[in-house]
This record gives sequence, structure tokens and C-alpha cells, in this order.
Amino acid sequence: MADLSTLLLKKKPVKVVLLLREEGEWYLSELARRSGVTYVYIVYLVKEFAKYGLVKADRKGKKMIVKLTDEGAQIASVLEELNRKLSARQEPEKPKEEKEKKEKPEKPESKLDEPKHEGEE
Repeated sequence: MADLSTLLLKKKPVKVVLLLREEGEWYLSELARRSGVTYVYIVYLVKEFAKYGLVKADRKGKKMIVKLTDEGAQIASVLEELNRKLSARQEPEKPKEEKEKKEKPEKPESKLDEPKHEGEE
């Protein structure tokens, strides 16, 4: 059994939660396809999310339909906000010296650059 915080700090489970938030109800097979994970992994995630009260799964004939609970929707909103804020952040500005080093890489020293000693060619 996965800890909820550990589970929700991974890319694929977050993607699944955000997809559930967008569309409401999903067939497990379609959710797996759209989120880019296997059906087996979706079944695992849904079971884990259900244990924590984030999703509700119901059978519709032979197929399983899953949707977020109110608590799951609240967590999805927080994850979406966090995702938006992290995506908006830019890489911190690097000091000027580091930029110059990247622009002008140092030439590796070679034996040709070494001073020659008397008697050497």
C-alpha cells in the first residue's frame, strides 16, 4: 500500500487525478489510454485512491466507471494550482561568469600545446 503523499508526488498519478477532474466520469480503459499508463496500473491507482476516499468506482455492466469524490476534487484543484505555479516558474538566472564559461568553452590542453624541451621535436 502506497502512502498518499508519496503517490501524489509522482507524475502519472497526478496526471490521472487531473484528467479525472477535467472530464468527471471515466471508464478505466479510456482513463488508462488517455493518461498513458497500463490498464493494470490504472486499476492499482483507483484502488489506492479509493482507500483514501479520493475516487468512487461503480460498475456499469462489465465496465468500471470512476470519478472523483468531493475530497478528490479538492485535492485535484490543489494539484492543478501547484502544477500551474511550478510550470510558470522560470529557471533562476545564472551568474554572468557561468554564462561566459558556457559560451566560450575552454580548449582542452593537448600535447601539441606543451612547450618543447631541448632535443625534442
